[in-house]
Amino acid sequence: MMRVSLIDQQLPRYQFSEQHRTRVRAFPEEVMRAVATPGRRQSPDRLRDMLMTLRTVPSRLLGRGVGTLAFTHLASDESETVAGLIGRFWQLDGGLVPTADADAFARYAEPRTPKLVIGYRATPDPIGTLLTTETRVFCPDPYSLVRFAPYWVLIRIPSGLIRRRTLRAIRTAAEKKMSADGPA
Repeated sequence: MMRVSLIDQQLPRYQFSEQHRTRVRAFPEEVMRAVATPGRRQSPDRLRDMLMTLRTVPSRLLGRGVGTLAFTHLASDESETVAGLIGRFWQLDGGLVPTADADAFARYAEPRTPKLVIGYRATPDPIGTLLTTETRVFCPDPYSLVRFAPYWVLIRIPSGLIRRRTLRAIRTAAEKKMSADGPA
């Protein structure tokens, strides 16, 4: 019987998605530890930080509050982890909806408010691990679909760049740890 991925369990229906992948010379367990390591996310990346700051410029210029991207952890296992975000992302402040946990994310069904998930999956590969990240967005109605589509076109390239840089940081951390520990 084929295993259903965690991302499919969390958001099986979606209208928008994007995947990026990289090969990592490390075991899948080490790669997933690098995905989960908070220090990796805190490592300086000026381009990533600049792109994230650009997202808030219109809201700041108009004197409005800026929502914080607070992803909710939805699920994880030895080879995959998924987090989610709910909001009207096209709004200047992101229209973010605070979500307490995975159950609240699953139950949320307000019209005009999309759900976004991002997942990381590590699968064995001949050189170590194939690490894949996937972003999916589900718009629950025509209104949110029409509002989100232009936003997706606008942010897809910078978002993809951020995802690729994140994969590179994970790869570097996992390979560095693997070379420091030596072969098993």
